[in-house]
Amino acid sequence: MKKKIIAITAALVLAIGIYLMGNTPGNNACDVLNPVGTTDISLIVYRSYDYTQSLYNTSVAAINLTVSRINSTGTSTPVWSTKINSQSLKQYPDLADAIRKNVTLPASLSKDGTLLLQYDVIYDSNGHQLEIPKTVLLDKKSGNTVSIRI
Repeated sequence: MKKKIIAITAALVLAIGIYLMGNTPGNNACDVLNPVGTTDISLIVYRSYDYTQSLYNTSVAAINLTVSRINSTGTSTPVWSTKINSQSLKQYPDLADAIRKNVTLPASLSKDGTLLLQYDVIYDSNGHQLEIPKTVLLDKKSGNTVSIRI
């Protein structure tokens, strides 16, 4: 009888422990597939200059974008990246018709770290390239909205 009570108590404690561990946000495999919360980042890409002069007829620009998570030890881990392919400077829209891209990441990525957006605008004019890198801290103050001007 004593063994039955000990076995039932041990099983009950084990079941409660497993239940509590499984229901901690970010500690469950289901949280990866269906996150409890998300972090949204809005990217706005537009032309900030009038490129109608013939000087710009052969000029193009491409953009490489990467969101990284920086943990408390300073280690950077890329969590999302994309590229906006080269197109003529004249083809980039102005602010009213800007290219808008929304990125949704699991909130757990920003919970214990900082998110950074790193982007490179790569201009090419007749084979001469100019790469302009920029890094933006994504936080509540910035509102997670980033404007990228071409």
